[in-house]
Amino acid sequence: MGNLPTEIIQHILSYTPRRQVLSCLYINRQWSCAARTLFYHWIDVYTPAQMDVFQLCLSYSNSHGSTIGDLVRHLRFHTYDILIPQDEFDQLAIMTPNMLTCDFSVPVTDDHLNIFSKHWKHLTLLPRWHMDETDLWVPT
Repeated sequence: MGNLPTEIIQHILSYTPRRQVLSCLYINRQWSCAARTLFYHWIDVYTPAQMDVFQLCLSYSNSHGSTIGDLVRHLRFHTYDILIPQDEFDQLAIMTPNMLTCDFSVPVTDDHLNIFSKHWKHLTLLPRWHMDETDLWVPT
């Protein structure tokens, strides 16, 4: 199996439950690379503690020259209990530059909308509550 292309491994892992993808990180370097890409592609946060761990993971990765934040494409918050201060939100946006969607139910101010378009240049979906026309928030 060591001769399989990474794309084939990723395709196989795309049908694998997320918990098993985590264990694939430890098989070998090739599987680790393929699993890491899938594992960090979509992040679901259910509790404030999970958000803290996610932010610590990004900070640690960033300080050690890793690119885990670059792999995150989708971030979804599943609770109203997660309150992110402006400076932490700014840092999150900087550490995850390739974000495509960020979905949460907490209303943000107009200043936050500027942060969305300023740091997340690839963003295609704002939170579900956001009903403005796309030309108001999509980066030019």
